[in-house]
Amino acid sequence: METIKVQIKDNKALKILKDLEDLDILKIMENDDVDLHQGEKLSVKYAGAISSETSKKMNNYVNESREEWEDRDI
Repeated sequence: METIKVQIKDNKALKILKDLEDLDILKIMENDDVDLHQGEKLSVKYAGAISSETSKKMNNYVNESREEWEDRDI
């Protein structure tokens, strides 16, 4: 057995992992020290840290990446 620590940032990914746990393929070990659903929003945390133009480019990149994943046949 190998133990690795990962941070799940997407609810769909978490559901997949929970499904794998139900099949006894892996075991999810909760970490009480980290609360993934709390904290400051990135838009608030980094407000003014990057230019509006850069922010728009990053947003477009993220949206295009999401579309690529949604279009994939699994």
